[in-house]
Amino acid sequence: MTCMKLTGSDFDQRNMNHREGDLSSRNTGVLAFGVDDATNKELEYYGVIMDIIELKFDGDEDFSLVMFDCHWFHPTKGVRQLNRFGLVEVAPASINPANEPFAIASQVSLVYYLPYACTSVASLVDWQVAYKVPPLGSLDTPTD
Repeated sequence: MTCMKLTGSDFDQRNMNHREGDLSSRNTGVLAFGVDDATNKELEYYGVIMDIIELKFDGDEDFSLVMFDCHWFHPTKGVRQLNRFGLVEVAPASINPANEPFAIASQVSLVYYLPYACTSVASLVDWQVAYKVPPLGSLDTPTD
C-alpha cells in the first residue's frame, strides 16, 4: 500500500514523494507521542513513513489494522524546540536508537517538513521545520 487516507489526512510512504525533482505538496512526515522511561517525561517522536502495512483479519466481521513502518528521528538529539518562535525543528539525518519502527496509523499525526531556504547559514543546513498539519476540513482558531 502506498497511500492511506485516515482521520482527514493523506499519508504517503517516503519513496512515493521524494523522487528527484518532485515538487508536489505532499509529504510523509508523522508525529507520535511517547514517554521516556528514564525520566517519565513525554516526548514527541518525529519521523517519515517508509512503508504502509495493512493487516486484514477474517472472521464474523472483517477487521483491518493499518501500521506505518517509519524512520524515526532521534527524539532529543534530532529535535529542537524553538519555543520563542513556536517552531519545532528536526534533523532528518538523525536516527532513533530504539528499534521500534512501527506505529499504528490512528495514533500518529501528519507533519510536513519544510527545509530552510537559507542554505548559507551552517546552523540551519541540516535542519527542517516540522509543521503539524491539521486534518482536512478543520482549522485551528484562537480561543481568546
